[in-house]
Amino acid sequence: MNVKRADIRLVAGLVMLPAVLLQTSVLFQFVQVCYAVSLAVYFKRRFRLLPNVLLLITVTLVNVFQPNGLHLFDIGSLPVTAGALLVGIRKALTLIGLLYLSQYMVSAKPKFPGALGRLLSMQFMYVDQIAERWASMDKRKPIQAIDTLLLSFESENILMENHDESVDTGPIILKELRCNIIHCALFWILFILGSSALADTLAVYLY
Repeated sequence: MNVKRADIRLVAGLVMLPAVLLQTSVLFQFVQVCYAVSLAVYFKRRFRLLPNVLLLITVTLVNVFQPNGLHLFDIGSLPVTAGALLVGIRKALTLIGLLYLSQYMVSAKPKFPGALGRLLSMQFMYVDQIAERWASMDKRKPIQAIDTLLLSFESENILMENHDESVDTGPIILKELRCNIIHCALFWILFILGSSALADTLAVYLY
């Protein structure tokens, strides 16, 4: 069986996803998200603070309109409650965590079998290339920047079969497997801690 790094990261990401989705503690979910961001950044994925802060604020504000739990204060005639804020923060952290976990999952550029799999692999590659090149372009003239971006792909004629790929030897695979087992274990340990009485105890001191 020919196992590749891309396959290991993809499976590991799928194992870690439920630990983020099912997390009930905002504190431990925040730690999980930081870990996911660290994994993505380590494998050369970009992290931008402003879009994540805007996502956090937007999702939290949307949930403020659904009062829930302890009343904190009013904004005009709108009551702001602790429960609504926590639900909003949890939803935003979940979205951010899933975003960076998905980036980690495709960081080794997985190749899926079949015609549909080939199409998906090419989509991942092009999205990755577009994000990388767009960040270095002058956006003061957006139309011109888009034209330059598209022409750069046409001139290079990027194809999946010409895409350089490192060889996955036995020691590399074993190292990748060990690292991802540790990543998965840490995500689920954080989930268990968040579901235990420890999370409630910490919440009392923090809130």
